[in-house]
Amino acid sequence: MKGYRTEFIALALQAAAFFLLPLLFGALTPIGTVLLLVVLTALIALTVGMASDKRLRFLFPLAVALLFLPSVPVYYNPSAFVHAAWYFVVALFALMVGALARRLICGKEKGEE
Repeated sequence: MKGYRTEFIALALQAAAFFLLPLLFGALTPIGTVLLLVVLTALIALTVGMASDKRLRFLFPLAVALLFLPSVPVYYNPSAFVHAAWYFVVALFALMVGALARRLICGKEKGEE
């Protein structure tokens, strides 16, 4: 588990975003909070894609979607459960862009030589 430090830090940041930002920025409109969370999710996933060379990083979007689900009953109404799919898609796209950028910049991954 020591080799997955980047992924654990990213998941902790993502969990903090899902649970603390709605609490801190409750004065924002709901769409403002959602847009802020989408942007943060994309940035965190892009960072994971670029920083991590582990194949397990591709489970990150699923973990992001699952992390969002417990925040729905706390901050949102039940119709917000569908947003987990959007966070999954955003995280997957950003992660793939980050992984592609890493591959183009750094060359082949460790296991492909």
